[in-house]
Formats: sequence, structure tokens, C-alpha cells
Amino acid sequence: MKWGPWALLGARMLAGVGIPISEEILIVPAGFLIERGVLPLWGTIAAAWCGVVLADLIWMLIVRRWAHRLLGMRYFRRMFHPRRLLEIKDMLDRRGAWVIVLGRVLPAARTPVITAAGLAHMPVRTFMLGECVGAAKSVTWQLGIGLYHKNISEPTSPRQI
Repeated sequence: MKWGPWALLGARMLAGVGIPISEEILIVPAGFLIERGVLPLWGTIAAAWCGVVLADLIWMLIVRRWAHRLLGMRYFRRMFHPRRLLEIKDMLDRRGAWVIVLGRVLPAARTPVITAAGLAHMPVRTFMLGECVGAAKSVTWQLGIGLYHKNISEPTSPRQI
């Protein structure tokens, strides 16, 4: 399946423009397919990492470009009250890339953190630093779950049966 890594990259790019496709739903099975020999190891790792980083960058830049209009919507105003947005901006200015790295670790925090970085006009260089480090960690463990599924699901000794 020589086009498999490209399909993974393309699916992650769809998530970058707002189509809700979870990265775990794509990357964990990719690890399983690497273990089965269907997908190439290094091409899939590169596609998964680039897809995650670029999709998040695209979303951050979309939010950054349309921040004024987004904050005019009731949903965003409620979620990102001006005082809360100032607190987020202060936190991003003080801790920078670490906020993005931790946002990738905490469950259900990735999209709100990336959205907040866009609304607060976080510098792209700082965002990319945190995103590259965080994506390396998350892609590694997600592919690892798929790669090592056999060790988890199959008993290794007759006593475990």
C-alpha cells in the first residue's frame, strides 16, 4: 500500500480545515498496519507527524485570521470571555511553547489550546516549537499502541489463558 502514508497525511489535513477527524482514530490503526507490514515504517511516521503538525498549524492560522469574527459569535464569546482571553494571552506569553506541549498531553485540551493560541495571536515560531515537540510525543505513543497491540491482546503463556 504505497499510497497509505499519503492517505494518512491527507486525512489529517482535512482535520486542519475543520472536519472533525480524531488523530488517534487514524494513527493507532496505522501503527497496526505497520506491524502487519502493510504500511512502511518511516514513511508512515513522517506522514503522521507532518499531518498532525500541519493540521494544527492550519487550524491555528484560520483562527488567527478570523479571530475578530469568531469572537463576535456568542459561542466563542462565552468560551473566550475578554478577561479569560487576556489570561490565556498572558499565560502564552510567559510559558510559550510549553502550553502547546501540555495541551497535546491533556485529554480534550488540544483543540481548545490551539484555538486559544490563534485567538491570542501567538507567534507562529513559538507555536511551531511546541507543536513539533508535542506531536513527536503523541505520534510516537499512538503508533506504538498500534505496533505493540499483539503484546497486549494475545496471551504469552498458557497460564494467562
